[in-house]
Amino acid sequence: FPSRLNSLFNAPEPFVEFVPNFRYQLIDLSQYADETIKGQALLSVGLLIMKYIFRSDLAQRLPGILALLSELAEQQTGIQYLYTILRYLSVSATSLNVADLRQTVRNLFATRGEEIMATIAEQWLEQGQQEGRQEGRQEGLLAGIELALELKFGLEGLALWPEIARISSLPQLQAIVVALRQVDTAGELREIVHRLASDEVEAS
Repeated sequence: FPSRLNSLFNAPEPFVEFVPNFRYQLIDLSQYADETIKGQALLSVGLLIMKYIFRSDLAQRLPGILALLSELAEQQTGIQYLYTILRYLSVSATSLNVADLRQTVRNLFATRGEEIMATIAEQWLEQGQQEGRQEGRQEGLLAGIELALELKFGLEGLALWPEIARISSLPQLQAIVVALRQVDTAGELREIVHRLASDEVEAS
């Protein structure tokens, strides 16, 4: 592979001087033993995740990788980084699902696992709200709700998803977001969802 940026472009002669020309490092992490990928916890986690992201043994490796964040999980920056990692994994890792991620976090952070997942679910909801506002439609908000359901309540939460997915009213979906932040059990949320779904049917 070429190691200088300008060699990747076949620019016309008049534009050559305007193409950035610097050397970049392309590293095949699969060639390195895990023990050699050391350093600051955040950097190590990021590199190891990239190493295993498309491998079938990611689920087995993940607890050991995320364990590097155990001390940082007590800090807000650690939770934010964990949120970023989990969001990346949920989108990119074909061998994992959100239930695997949720269980891994609960097992690793025994004393604060549920609290951490609730915090991450909250951030997922906020992201969904932002995407919903930016796109002017429900898809972003629905995506945030679905992920938050599984992160906060697992399969019991996902059981509510079919009913929620049929709701097309943005105010009703926003009411579910508020409820997700306030309720402590899936049963409480179920009652609210049933009521909102019934209200929408009556309104239509």
